[in-house]
Amino acid sequence: MFYALGSAQGIVILLLSVAAFAAEVFALVDTLRTRPDAFVAASKRTKKFWAIVNAVAVVLGFISIANSITLVLRGHHRDRGLGDLPRGRAPRAAAGSGDGPRPAHGTLRTMVNDMGEATEVPQLTDPREGIFTVERPWGNFQQFVSNERVTVKIITVDPGHRLSLQTHDHRGEFWQVLDVPIEVTVGERTWTAEPGEAVWVPCTAIHRMANKGDRPGRLLEIAFGDFDEADIVRLEDDYAR
Repeated sequence: MFYALGSAQGIVILLLSVAAFAAEVFALVDTLRTRPDAFVAASKRTKKFWAIVNAVAVVLGFISIANSITLVLRGHHRDRGLGDLPRGRAPRAAAGSGDGPRPAHGTLRTMVNDMGEATEVPQLTDPREGIFTVERPWGNFQQFVSNERVTVKIITVDPGHRLSLQTHDHRGEFWQVLDVPIEVTVGERTWTAEPGEAVWVPCTAIHRMANKGDRPGRLLEIAFGDFDEADIVRLEDDYAR
């Protein structure tokens, strides 16, 4: 909605710039067509002076139009979103819990905690839909976020170890398996995520990752929302924390 408003404002500014530019061009042409002695008779400055003033106004008007066009095009690009970028392809994605309507990043929903108090919890959009890969002559690159407030980690899980079964109240997490298969739990589902697989952990969802292989496994983690290491509720923990 805000992007649409911004685009409409840009169009209005563009139209006003065009109208002003037309008036400036008319004034310049009128100045060039007027006889030099007419300026002297009207007790005004010389024709050369006014020709320079109007020419400068025309140049500034042209620059104003160019800037307005740029603003309109940027607004249109934002409205299209990342999903419309050419030659993009989404990575393999595994569905976590929390199917259904997905509100925009930063929205809040109200929950009642164990003390009976109302608390606001961020309801974050699954970011996997916005991930894309772009081909280049030298290969390709995969982009996960753009101008987002996120916290990024590379998590290494040693063979035979697993993280605690936990939840977060103020952030959702995107995981992408990098090296070896990792057993992941999201909500009531537990499965083995293969390298390259993308996983979304909604805010407040129960989750865990475990390495049942024989060599260390790494995952890329991108946390959306308000990140704080203290924002963790451990339901089970092999290390008695």
